[in-house]
Amino acid sequence: MYRNSRSPNDAAMDSKVTVAVRCRPLMPREQRDGAESVVALEDRRVAVGDPVELAARGSSPILGRSFSFDLVLGGDSQSQVHETLGVPLLRHAWRGLNASIFAYGQTGSGKTYSMTGGDGESRGIIPRVCEGLWDAADAHSSTHETTVEASYMEVYNERVRDLLVPTGRPLKVREHPTKGACVPELTVVRVRGRNELAELLAVGSDARATAATRGNARSSRSHAVVSLVVSRRRRSGSSEGTTEDGWWSGLDAPSSSTSTIRLVDLAGSERVAVTGTDGARLQEAKAINKSLAALCDVVSALAANSRKKKAFVPYRNSALTWLLKDSLGGNAHAAMLATVSPSDRHFEETVATLKYAFRARRVKCRATVNLVEDLPEEVLPSPPSPAVVVRRSSPRRSPQQPKAVRWPRLTNLNPDPAFAGAAWAPIRDGATVLGCTAEADCVVQGSGVAPRHAVVCCSSAQGVVVLCALPGAETHVDGNRVAMDEREATRLEHGSRVVLARRLAFRYEARQDESLDAFDATDAWHAAIAEVSQKGSGAFADEFRGLSQLDDEEAVPARAASPDPPEYTTARAPDPVPRVVVGGGPSPRKSAPRPLTPPRSEALGDADLDDLAAAQAQLDAILGAPPAYVASRQ
Repeated sequence: MYRNSRSPNDAAMDSKVTVAVRCRPLMPREQRDGAESVVALEDRRVAVGDPVELAARGSSPILGRSFSFDLVLGGDSQSQVHETLGVPLLRHAWRGLNASIFAYGQTGSGKTYSMTGGDGESRGIIPRVCEGLWDAADAHSSTHETTVEASYMEVYNERVRDLLVPTGRPLKVREHPTKGACVPELTVVRVRGRNELAELLAVGSDARATAATRGNARSSRSHAVVSLVVSRRRRSGSSEGTTEDGWWSGLDAPSSSTSTIRLVDLAGSERVAVTGTDGARLQEAKAINKSLAALCDVVSALAANSRKKKAFVPYRNSALTWLLKDSLGGNAHAAMLATVSPSDRHFEETVATLKYAFRARRVKCRATVNLVEDLPEEVLPSPPSPAVVVRRSSPRRSPQQPKAVRWPRLTNLNPDPAFAGAAWAPIRDGATVLGCTAEADCVVQGSGVAPRHAVVCCSSAQGVVVLCALPGAETHVDGNRVAMDEREATRLEHGSRVVLARRLAFRYEARQDESLDAFDATDAWHAAIAEVSQKGSGAFADEFRGLSQLDDEEAVPARAASPDPPEYTTARAPDPVPRVVVGGGPSPRKSAPRPLTPPRSEALGDADLDDLAAAQAQLDAILGAPPAYVASRQ
């Protein structure tokens, strides 16, 4: 049960947006090019001088345009930046208040470095906030039960994409009557510790769209949003207080509460004439500038409303502003980190950033405490459980009667118990073609699945079932990769795990087995991915993270920009489980079929070879038909 609480002594809940400005030093490349600094920092004031006037008069930047802010950060370390912005955010969240931090600035000014950073002491605000959150949870583990639910998304070309399960497909934003703007199909993971949360952040950061431009060698091409839902519930009979000291010391926090932390790393604004972008990078720059312009309009309207004007706030002009509606002047404490460059080459962009940040200081926030009920007395502390997906769009089920279950079959495996085992495909006698097109006998839709991916040959009379990968497709059976250039059969046994394109896992079931339930299918998915990861090439670093990397001959840089996503369609987004459709027609072939060969690991008997030969004949009949589009042209 959730409820909001506001008391007369909570004056700090009504406050304006805290604005901090961070100015990075001149980079070595800028120094080699002869760039001069036109920015001067003094206490809480930032002054910027016109490079033309500075060159003509030789005056100091302190005599130029001046702006006042709540915080001014110059040569401060990453730890000092966290103490200035991250710790107040944690204190707000621990009191049950929603809190958010935005990083805004031109490309190459240090936004991503400030928010994400690197390793060790160069860690940014996001990893330090996560670590501080778990430090407090461990210190209060004897008196409170703390749960953290994490999600990671990006707004790329005005389309929302999931970064924890990076499929590249756009997700739809919906307006909930009580929760506000939300993404129903976004993956939300309940984590059990700091290490798992750090792994999730690494997965999302690696999947984020980046590219090299003239202004930045690794420019972010999307807006990234990290959301953490923190729930604290006091254990019945426990006493308040903790013996450890930390950022939570002296904090008057309610016994049980929930809060949402949003950490936003906005893509940098850029001038096309300066960055020299074209093609896909040009389209990305247009989308970035459009969303940032919409954000400026929202901030201007909110600033006007803070002066008792009634201006319309255009939240829905952009997917970014719609998603951040509650964090911008809503039920949240908000802080903005504006990053600027001191170089005279970026004078106009620096002035525009300072003007925007100065305007954001006028926006008022009104946060309320989100209270929850304490844990009942009969509820005992539960041991930590593995990270699980706690919310995602429910699988759409057909209103028709379910099909009768048949064996042998392929059952889908999934890390989410809600979808593990939810789809299956029967294996018929003869050859069954697996692929992503409607012409395949069994349609499997997923990233990396080829139109003709693999063929399963079955002889129910002798109980022989073999699988072979078609040319150009990647298939693993129990961690062993099936040859791609030469079709080589691999015998399937009851419980064999089949992985298509390194991410879609299935289990071959020769008979009904009541011991295999949804949770077993989840464990089997982890085992299948681990097998592929351990026996695969070294270029594939971590299959559990869902990252898809090609072979050495097809490899691309890991930080390369994501391809342009598909255009919007009226069709619904696909389910998060592999879509399996049974009953297609023959699939076209592009090369002559090669004969199936017995697996090298074991020898088949004479009867098995006869059945294999019969399956080969059916396979040749299916793959031997000319493509439909070729026949139509003739």
